Amino acid sequence: MGKIMENFLSNQWNLYGLQVACGSLMLMVLHNYLTIMGICVIGLCVYLIAISQRILGIRYGMVFYETNKERLDRVIKEIKKLEKKGDKDE
Repeated sequence: MGKIMENFLSNQWNLYGLQVACGSLMLMVLHNYLTIMGICVIGLCVYLIAISQRILGIRYGMVFYETNKERLDRVIKEIKKLEKKGDKDE
């Protein structure tokens, strides 16, 4: 079961589909009258969307970092030089 979930969550299109399904479910619940169960379902859907966004952000943020690592390292080096220069001026 764990491997199935890992495979599901590793594909960005599955995560986008999960978000669309949760959004559609929330609209269907809101279209009908709200009950306590409906509010719980909407809360669960919002939670799933948030977790999906977090997984996408972590995974594809790391992909961005890996592809632009050299550029980012140069920028960080320049920032550190400017910070040291600013400390010396004071």
